[in-house]
Amino acid sequence: MSEDAAALARIRRGLGLILILAGVVHAFEMILAVLYSQGRLPVVIGPGLWSQLYYAHFLFFVGGSLLYLGLSYRSCGIFYFETLVDFLIAVPIFTILVQAFAQLLVRRLVSPFFSLVPSVFLLAYGFFVRSGRSFAKIARPPTPS
Repeated sequence: MSEDAAALARIRRGLGLILILAGVVHAFEMILAVLYSQGRLPVVIGPGLWSQLYYAHFLFFVGGSLLYLGLSYRSCGIFYFETLVDFLIAVPIFTILVQAFAQLLVRRLVSPFFSLVPSVFLLAYGFFVRSGRSFAKIARPPTPS
């Protein structure tokens, strides 16, 4: 395996891990929200705290991924667009899934546990990226020596 291929695989494994962690955190938030909405939690959580939890998760997901990619590109000395494409695929799909299922949940068209669908997407896509596969299959020109 060439040095470029090894660096790309390492960056993909790291990005996949961040996506998996973001999926786990989102699943925890959604399970907490479902249990709270059903009155199964003996604590009171205000709307401000819910908002801060969701915002902190999204910042970890987006900011952590971008920070990791930036630092990885800097340490490798080369920009791998494939990993950026992997990230840019994850963010809008996750955001669309969250908004779509939020609307379905508000209208009570689906079970509250369908709020876990965006979490499952992040987990599945994280494992997909971590395995080294990608949707960005464009031929890369050889790097100058």
